[in-house]
Amino acid sequence: MRVRDAFLAIALAPAACSRGTAPPPPAAKTWAYEKEFNQGAPVRLALRLDRTTATLADTLVLEEELHIDPGFEAEFPEYLPEDFEGFSVVEINHPGRRSAAPAAPAQEKTEPGTDSSPTAGASPTASSTPAPASAQTQAAKDAASGPRVLTKRLTLEPDRSGSLAVAPLAVYFRQAGATSEQSFLTEEIPVTVAALESVKDLSLEPLHGVYETPPDAAASHALVYIAVAAGATVAIAALAYYLLRRRRVRLIRLTPPHELAYESLRRLVALGLLEKGQVELFFIHLSAILREYIERRFDVRAPERTTEEFLGEAGGQPALALHRARLSEFLSLCDQVKFALHEPNESAIQGAFDAVKQFLQETTPLEAKAA
Repeated sequence: MRVRDAFLAIALAPAACSRGTAPPPPAAKTWAYEKEFNQGAPVRLALRLDRTTATLADTLVLEEELHIDPGFEAEFPEYLPEDFEGFSVVEINHPGRRSAAPAAPAQEKTEPGTDSSPTAGASPTASSTPAPASAQTQAAKDAASGPRVLTKRLTLEPDRSGSLAVAPLAVYFRQAGATSEQSFLTEEIPVTVAALESVKDLSLEPLHGVYETPPDAAASHALVYIAVAAGATVAIAALAYYLLRRRRVRLIRLTPPHELAYESLRRLVALGLLEKGQVELFFIHLSAILREYIERRFDVRAPERTTEEFLGEAGGQPALALHRARLSEFLSLCDQVKFALHEPNESAIQGAFDAVKQFLQETTPLEAKAA
């Protein structure tokens, strides 16, 4: 994408022009939570969280590191809003993709005077049937490349205080060329978020040096009259507030789903995510706007379902059946961007945005259009 290329060119220009000694590498990041799941298997996922206790003013960094052995295929866990309930995902980064160095093969020790040839002590059948040259070449390439390591970092902001958690994530993988998939699940990561200020910690400093006079009878009667007048004023004000509030409640108009969706689209454009190179986060917000609109407009629990589950339910809704093909194409593109690291071009991004607007126009009630 041209915007991202320009941004990277500007960011890398100082490094290219520098002719001095390279700065020392940054210190290794410390993690409050770190654990690898599915250890010993061909596909593994390591989760790291920089803090498990925070305040509403803090941000948290969740790192996903996916290890894929040669001959296997896997993708990052599917992102669903309920996996981060209580948090807002404000940034997604992919620090890079690398290959882990394969372990050096161990060499057998041979005693002096013994035959170290591969045929010694082996059956004639095993020694007389070498592997094909192509298979040996491919095996050597796979062994030399080592496992692939993909890294993904999400920046989270807590929306509320209390006991929150990052839900368990599901990782699906398969052997190259196979159709059946395997999967494993991570564990829940608890996070405690404290409020900025606790009300129970507030206290009134004791008063010192207050001179007390004996009570005066006339003053006591005056205080009674003032208290009665103040109480009557408060009662009248409370009654007036109650009546005005009831009247105002009757006049409140619920905002239609299509107006909420259009406002969300305007806010999404104002964020400028594409100009910042945050294409993945842009599609996460765009698909969330569409799913929330469908839930409000058609009473379908779209935000809590995967793409396959949602399309299956949409097929049973007469109002959505006509739009199933377009929704399938749009949601598939969003999944490719979010999970398969697909980078759409500018025309594809504009087409996805226009598809959401056209869907809103076609499904807005006629009475709302007339108004």
